[in-house]
Amino acid sequence: MTPLPGSTVLKPGSACGPFFGVIPVILDDNGKELEGEAEGFIAFKKPWPGIMRTVYGNHERFQNTYFKRSRHSCSSAQMRVSSNFFEG
Repeated sequence: MTPLPGSTVLKPGSACGPFFGVIPVILDDNGKELEGEAEGFIAFKKPWPGIMRTVYGNHERFQNTYFKRSRHSCSSAQMRVSSNFFEG
């Protein structure tokens, strides 16, 4: 999620839209993909190539830190999709 300077329309307070090749989606509490304007968990159908895959020597910690669903953690922050922008 990043703007491309000079070619991306910016909206204050927004994470902007996805960069080339990245496909973000919004999921409900049951993991169902939501279309249009929606609130839920942000996930990526197709992430960027350099995305972190584990924590060396402690894969369970990696899973719990970044993928355990909780409305109170940054890893599963509630997001809203509107006008092709992702907002927190």
